[in-house]
Amino acid sequence: MSTTVVNEESFSVVTCIKASPEVLYQAWTDKAGLEGWMADEVEVDARVDGRYILKWPSPDSEFSARGKYLELVPGKRIVQTLESRGPEGRIE
Repeated sequence: MSTTVVNEESFSVVTCIKASPEVLYQAWTDKAGLEGWMADEVEVDARVDGRYILKWPSPDSEFSARGKYLELVPGKRIVQTLESRGPEGRIE
């Protein structure tokens, strides 16, 4: 189940996944974890104020997402920014 809440300044997406909080935390903060399910190429510095870059290259263009970790509580909570870039431009 996913829920999306949008207002003029921000949005939130809530998704329920059958996995432990520890497994999900690892998947969102570890290079191998992110490459295993999220992106083809990953750079990650999983610490508060650390940054991450996710890339999906193709022969014609590249789509990427990048952001900064704002809050990290291992096994419990991740707050991060997200900026996407693709052929049509940037979405923050």
